[in-house]
Amino acid sequence: MKNIIINNGFGITEAVNITNGKENLSSLQAVRSVYQVLGTLAKFPQLLLQPTMNLSEDDFIHPFHQMVFVAIKDMVCKDNAIKRITHIDIDDFLSVNDELYELWKQNNGLYYMKNAIESSNSSAFKIHYRQVKKYTLMRQFASSGVDITSLFEYYETDLKKFTESKDKFNSLALDEVEQQVIELGKENEELKQQLTYKQMEIDSQIDMLMKQKRELNKLKGKLA
Repeated sequence: MKNIIINNGFGITEAVNITNGKENLSSLQAVRSVYQVLGTLAKFPQLLLQPTMNLSEDDFIHPFHQMVFVAIKDMVCKDNAIKRITHIDIDDFLSVNDELYELWKQNNGLYYMKNAIESSNSSAFKIHYRQVKKYTLMRQFASSGVDITSLFEYYETDLKKFTESKDKFNSLALDEVEQQVIELGKENEELKQQLTYKQMEIDSQIDMLMKQKRELNKLKGKLA
């Protein structure tokens, strides 16, 4: 295994673990875009309420990023009118859970989110959002056994070749990546099965939410 430390020039040092095996997906993440997305969502939390927003915990590979996203999402769910979330708000929110708060402190969460919020740019949000979704697609297909190295040689051990391949992939639009990985995964039965299970899971969640909505409407009717 090789650990390559890359300074991205925006307040984050990216540690990329490169192995000779395709099972390692740690390099399939857009660290800079994750930084921008989390900062923008905290600065403009109403973005999470937009119908076109399709972000989930699975779009973040690092446990720290996942935790911060879930914290922001939970705060929005508890208060749909919230206009801004600060790094202090997130710190307070996580402080009630010892395990999560330790992860927050280990990753210098206060400093990270303070800078992420300050440097976030709402006009560039769509660019970073699409970049994050591109890497999510790549991880989904790679973890199902689809060979995606024609798009990005993510396990390349030579730093120069790895960087060239990543730069080439980063220049692709989301719809281009989607088209190409779908073509690569057409014969992959494991991927098809995973998508079927995911769809069943989503359908189950929708049914549960619709049931809760009917019950709430019923209660509102009785209170009227």
